[in-house]
Amino acid sequence: MESRKKIMKKMWLGAVLIISILIFQGTAIAADDTIILPNEIPFGEVQVGQSVTAELVIAHTASSQVEATVAILGTCSDFSLGSVPSPFIIPAGANASVIVTYAPTEAGYCSDTVDLQFFWITPFGRTDLGTRTVTVTGTGVVPEEPEEPAADM
Repeated sequence: MESRKKIMKKMWLGAVLIISILIFQGTAIAADDTIILPNEIPFGEVQVGQSVTAELVIAHTASSQVEATVAILGTCSDFSLGSVPSPFIIPAGANASVIVTYAPTEAGYCSDTVDLQFFWITPFGRTDLGTRTVTVTGTGVVPEEPEEPAADM
């Protein structure tokens, strides 16, 4: 016959297991639960001194919220992010938007990466769900000066 102490220990472990299942049932999040559209933004040719914006839509389909951070990596300072707090929370089943702006300061091609990192927040801490990247490209162009008509003689 089992001792009373062993029986109590088994009951306690069983209760912890049941509580854990109830807390986390249906809340697991996979990397595929977050979709970013588009996965690349080609801004094309933009006149130096002008700016163009594009929207990244983050569709989060899981049943639990996630925390996200966003940053532009690389060295091309012609790309910037709209006013997005970092980190920010995306509720379960919701979408979030990030505005990316390309404002060339000189002529030439520029390429960079928008880095989005996702975390699942639990009572026990943060679980890294991985990083998604979006490539942004653009070419700064200088407008051609109109030719002056030849003077009549």
